[in-house]
Order: sequence, then structure tokens, then C-alpha cells
Amino acid sequence: DLIRHFRVVKVHSGQDVIQQGQRGVAFYLVLGGKLEVLAVDAEGRETALALLKEGDCFGEMSLLKNEPAAATVRSKTRSWFLCLPAKHFQTVLHHQPGFFQAVGQLVAQRNLQNQYSIRGQSWVNPSKGKTNLV
Repeated sequence: DLIRHFRVVKVHSGQDVIQQGQRGVAFYLVLGGKLEVLAVDAEGRETALALLKEGDCFGEMSLLKNEPAAATVRSKTRSWFLCLPAKHFQTVLHHQPGFFQAVGQLVAQRNLQNQYSIRGQSWVNPSKGKTNLV
């Protein structure tokens, strides 16, 4: 039942999927390609926060917090992913407690990773590979 709400999206290299400061519209699960997570600070400097690849997801932070996106997600290569629109994301969170818990853990982890990246420090994820959303 969950899969019927997803749609496949393909983007070209250099294309922004999410732009910093814009309202979140969907949750994304990467099927292939590479995407870079970038944030611009108050002085206008762009900082790479993360590199996303097959199996990674993004877009959940602004949907959960109901805030504008804290970073831009830009495709580094031709990429494709599953997209779950915001209205369906909220429904899934309410009806699938395991999904809600996994997304909550991911958000906490991303917050830590972003803090380290902004300070120019390395982040080693102690639970790499343990979060399985789909």
C-alpha cells in the first residue's frame, strides 16, 4: 500500500532537487547516482555536508520540523530516486510506527553530522547501515 504513493524521479547532473530555504515538498529515497548536500552560511560560503548515494534518503528534516530546507541537495551525476509527497509522508508516519522511529533516528543523526560538517570536523557514524527505512 505504501509503494503506490511513491513516484520515480530522474534528474541530470547539477540539478537541484531541494533548495536551501524552500519549503519541503517530499521525502526522497535514492535509487541510483550521487547527490551532494550543501549549505550556505551567513557569509555566503557554500559547505558540503554530505554525499548521498543509493539507499540514502533526504527531505525528511524539513517535513518533520515543518521548516524550510536547511540545505540544498544537488545531483552530482545523473540520479534517480523514489519521491513520496509530503501529504503521504505524514500519513505514513502516523500509520507506520517503525517508519516514524527510523526517520526520527535519522534526523537526530543528521543534526549531529551537520553540526560537525559546518565546523569542518569529520563525522563518523557509529550506526552506519543500521537505519533501514524501506
